[in-house]
Amino acid sequence: MRLLVLVCACAGVVAASNKFCVRHGDGNYVFEGSCAQFFSCANGFGWLQSCPGDLLFDSTLMECVWHEQVDCEGRPRQRLQ
Repeated sequence: MRLLVLVCACAGVVAASNKFCVRHGDGNYVFEGSCAQFFSCANGFGWLQSCPGDLLFDSTLMECVWHEQVDCEGRPRQRLQ
């Protein structure tokens, strides 16, 4: 039962990212739910991506960088499970 809830939650994030990507086009974008993750859009479809290791997503550079260099602007630094 717990796995089912996790799958449904992830499906909701993917569906939301697809709607977002249709409006914004290809590229990487800030994910408000976590500073360690970001949306990646291509051809109207979106995927929630995680920065590797201790890297965090920088909203100015729109890429993952060392955590010491990032202002998360209120976004949590942990990944969503």
